[in-house]
Amino acid sequence: MNAEVLLATNLVTVLTAGLVSGVLCRRWNVAPLVGYLIAGALIGPNVLGIATLPQMPARPSPAETVAPPGASYQLEQIAQAGVLLLLFSLGIELSLEGLWRVRRAFFVGGATQTILILIPAALIARFVGADWGAAILIGVAVANSSTVLVFKALEEWGLAGTAAGKRTLALLLFGDIVLIPFLLLVPFLTGRGEPPGLDRFAILIGQFVVLLLGVPVARYLIGQIALERLSRLRSTEVVVLFTIAVLGGICLAVYHIGLPPAIGALAAGFVFGGSRWSKQIDAVTLPFRETAAAVFFVALGTVLRPSLVLTYPTGVLVSFAVVVLLKMVAGAIALRLSGLNWPSSFGLGTALGQMSEFSFLLLFAAMQAGALSRAAYEYLLVVAVLTLVVTPQLLRFGLSWVESTPEEPTARLAPRAEPEKVDEAVVVGAGPIGRGVAARLETFGMDVCVVDLSPVNLYAFDQQGFRTVAGDGQQRDVLQHAGTDRAKLVVVTVPDDSVALEIVKQVRALNKKAPILVRCRYQANQGQLRRAGATVVVAEEVEAASALLSLLENLRTMNDEA
Repeated sequence: MNAEVLLATNLVTVLTAGLVSGVLCRRWNVAPLVGYLIAGALIGPNVLGIATLPQMPARPSPAETVAPPGASYQLEQIAQAGVLLLLFSLGIELSLEGLWRVRRAFFVGGATQTILILIPAALIARFVGADWGAAILIGVAVANSSTVLVFKALEEWGLAGTAAGKRTLALLLFGDIVLIPFLLLVPFLTGRGEPPGLDRFAILIGQFVVLLLGVPVARYLIGQIALERLSRLRSTEVVVLFTIAVLGGICLAVYHIGLPPAIGALAAGFVFGGSRWSKQIDAVTLPFRETAAAVFFVALGTVLRPSLVLTYPTGVLVSFAVVVLLKMVAGAIALRLSGLNWPSSFGLGTALGQMSEFSFLLLFAAMQAGALSRAAYEYLLVVAVLTLVVTPQLLRFGLSWVESTPEEPTARLAPRAEPEKVDEAVVVGAGPIGRGVAARLETFGMDVCVVDLSPVNLYAFDQQGFRTVAGDGQQRDVLQHAGTDRAKLVVVTVPDDSVALEIVKQVRALNKKAPILVRCRYQANQGQLRRAGATVVVAEEVEAASALLSLLENLRTMNDEA
């Protein structure tokens, strides 16, 4: 079978496995991630052997050896695209301003978490027989948590934009950055090479400085000039192609200066983050991101060797429990030091109880350098994958303790380079009513922005050229991204009166003059909505009663005529 046919076969197998597991997880109310990992383990070479899939993530540096091209290698690149798109979304969510606001969590919390995990894990590894170099590498691998997985989970639970969620993501970013120097130190720590000189570390620091200085420049050129001009075309396809081109270009540039492409994806997210287009860009890339991410997690599951759990049940379970508890405790302490209260710190500490896909990379490098045997590497891999499998269940338990207070918007959006000469309208709620209202306002010649909590609901609007913002309309920064402060009309069509009330309050705080039309389910809530600032309130009870009475009147007239 040639490489092209094998690639197509593997890709179809992975997507089918992801689809089946996703349907079953939805039916059984289980997190899709668990299904993806289990499906990958079943189709992988260690169980059914249906798919020949990559065993490791792609190398992060051009200096590293790259696998020869082939079906597995090509499928690996598709899987890595999911990681890059997820990290790109993470950069958009945090933005440079957002990261600066959580700098205490990044520096203090991130360092605390890494130290509290690295030292005990390294000592345990040394106690069970590893030499000091390998023990340190194992400690670093255990200390690193999955930024991709936690961000995806926080996004699904609606916590990615909260103060607690952003502090958690800051801790994860710190761990990812710390891991990079240890990849350089692998030969030294395993006794197989000389330690990198000061010149190599100076080059690494210089690379980060160039990257940090380049992000604000790129942000101005792309966000304030290029996107503003492209937006006038009102073409979703053009915006998507431009976004992917910029993301790929930045990742490629970062790769060629010797840094991981993942850092480039984060940098690209920072370039687009904080602008009025960031939520829309995040929404239109959602289908590509979710598909590639499913490929990634299914491929990740193929590295699991389930037979090890049966061969060493006590050792695997004890190792798994120690890793999860150690990371949860360290994460809770770090989040507490970053400014969260103890209940929220404990709840989100459960989100940090897993090892990451980048941990696999470091362990693989240690195995190649001779610090770990193949059996030890596969054993640690089983423990790592098990921590990933239980993460959704731990999150479901821990998130009940989290106070989801939104982050206070301290940064202001930059004005448009050349404001459009049309009136703007904002529609909050992308259901059937919101869809009809947006379409009618579009025929009036207004520039309509649709706001909804679900990016999936907004995808159809993106395809039709509407501006969209994916986020909670009760949060002021989300409404600011939608342009509520300059809108000539705001229409609220959400089906929950209490949510509509909070949205009206936030809209009126941003815009004192614009009329606010509100859909209301119950007549008793009309007065409260008007007092909050609504101009016109349409109650479903009143309209339904009026329609039924009119229908009865028509029926009576017809009977009289008969």
